[in-house]
Amino acid sequence: MLTIGPVEILVFLLAGALLVFLATRKRVDPLMVVLLVIVLSPFVAMGLAFFTGAILDVFAPA
Repeated sequence: MLTIGPVEILVFLLAGALLVFLATRKRVDPLMVVLLVIVLSPFVAMGLAFFTGAILDVFAPA
């Protein structure tokens, strides 16, 4: 079972901040932003799945 700890959550937040920073800069090629989204999307999806599972554990325990 894959577990997500504080380090992984910090990586998700830093990757998201980097993506927003690059998207707001005018000097960055839009293609680079698209490539970053493609590369980071599995990690973002895993983070969302983790938080959704944590919320479901709280409100609908097995």
